[in-house]
Amino acid sequence: MKKILILSALLASTVSFSQSKKELMEQVDKKNATIDSLHKVIANMENIIENRDRSNKILTEDVDELTVKLQEETDLRREKHAIIQKLRNRAATGVPKIMYMSNTKNVLKVPKGKYWTINQFMSDYTSKITIDSTGTPIAEEVHVFIKELDGTVLTNPAQKLYGPKVFSSLHPEQVIRFPLIFTEGVQFKIAVYKGEIGALEAYDGKVYCTYTEKDME
Repeated sequence: MKKILILSALLASTVSFSQSKKELMEQVDKKNATIDSLHKVIANMENIIENRDRSNKILTEDVDELTVKLQEETDLRREKHAIIQKLRNRAATGVPKIMYMSNTKNVLKVPKGKYWTINQFMSDYTSKITIDSTGTPIAEEVHVFIKELDGTVLTNPAQKLYGPKVFSSLHPEQVIRFPLIFTEGVQFKIAVYKGEIGALEAYDGKVYCTYTEKDME
């Protein structure tokens, strides 16, 4: 009887050990499966990190490129804005111009669709300088008159006809007030003289007319 009890105990221990070993093996297999899964996760994470870094690099390059393009567009926009502003200023005040004139080139005509604001006529300070008996230098006056306006004669010294004086080298108080406004199609001629009123002679000097041109509204 005693032998039977001992054998039964040994069999029970063997069965219990076999079950424990099986459970341990199953646990080990589960752990290994978990470890394999973690390895896969780690490997995938490395790919994710690599892709992230590559994406960040591409994004940084794109941002840098866009920054350069944005600056170029900003510079171009500023340049165009400056041009537009300049054109607006011209449209508001007119385009400044200067014309050389003389007794042989004495006709100006306002183009169609334009009008002129005449600002000034300029010529020589004097035609010549002489010395009187007391040693005092005397300058000979230079005059510029409007000779004709749209075919109407305004200045003819031979007929003692003196139209608007637009320049005097010695007596600016005798000059008409500026500016003068001439509309489209208006044609005028100038005459340049030297000497004193009543004894004027044609003067072969240069005259400069400054004006602004603007579109008719």
